[in-house]
Amino acid sequence: MPQNLQAAIFPHACVSEVNLKKVLSLFERVLLFQPWFMEKRPSLAEDLPEIVQVLNPPERLKPGEDFKSLLAEYRQWIRLNKGKGFPAFLAYGEDRFQDPRVYEIRGMIRDMGKSDGDEEKAKALQWHLTLHLAEELEEAQEGAQALFKAAGGLDSPLKGAIEEEDLPGLLSDVPGMERESFFTEERLAQILDAWVSLHGENVPGRGPLVTLSPQVLQFLKETWEEFALESQGSGLPEFTFLSPDLSKSDRDEFRRRRETVLADTSLSRSVADFCHDPGRGFPDPESQGGKPARASGGLQWTLVYLLPTGKDKFRGKYRFMQHLSGKIIGLVKDAARDER
Repeated sequence: MPQNLQAAIFPHACVSEVNLKKVLSLFERVLLFQPWFMEKRPSLAEDLPEIVQVLNPPERLKPGEDFKSLLAEYRQWIRLNKGKGFPAFLAYGEDRFQDPRVYEIRGMIRDMGKSDGDEEKAKALQWHLTLHLAEELEEAQEGAQALFKAAGGLDSPLKGAIEEEDLPGLLSDVPGMERESFFTEERLAQILDAWVSLHGENVPGRGPLVTLSPQVLQFLKETWEEFALESQGSGLPEFTFLSPDLSKSDRDEFRRRRETVLADTSLSRSVADFCHDPGRGFPDPESQGGKPARASGGLQWTLVYLLPTGKDKFRGKYRFMQHLSGKIIGLVKDAARDER
């Protein structure tokens, strides 16, 4: 491999082994950023630490040891107060927690804004809560999708009992569990803000930042084009290509096949050259003697370069986007379908 290709998972705090293998089908090394107290370290990070590294935010952003209790309290609170956000929870905390040792919420609210350190501590707490809850939401959604997919293939209970041949499946009339329905624009902005605020300073170079959610890439593209490009009349540099998929292989086979795939450096060189100088465009692997990946059974990649922009382009809830200026965002999905 001509260069050490490294990618950071974004903005997912946890990913399955299958999805990690998808990213590692192209990149030599993967960084997975997790908030403190996540305690869901992928087994690949334990077995292959040289290619999967788990990183936490800086120590100064680490919540106190009572964070787990606060997270449990917050989970219960949001179940009973749907539609209310974190500021409302802080107000609730001021009345709820009479013991100053518990979570220190009252003191945090009282002292917020008195010093930069206190304000950063309060914000870091909110960012951690956001990413923990987002991960739980993704996990619950994936479980629901798997259940609906399995149940959708079941025959109707009436099959064989009546003469009609083409009876609908058990859940054929239930709408699909779309990922987009779980992440509104407002919620997605909060998740990305939290991720960038906690991990942004530790992302090396341009990234790339690789997501498994098409909605994340679409949201960033549309927001960037609306606020950063304005009336320039040109879109963001975007390139799509295919690569082999090693995600279905067991550990031993994965290692063997990966060595073979990464040894064919034409595609890796194209990706590395683009990450080094995205302004020149994406080189054609075939022009460097490489062969395109097969369309069936492969992975489809999309790389988008968020062109550098001025500091005042993003304001309000989009302020965090400034920290993504000059980054490369990647999306990986199955070449045959759009499922995660």
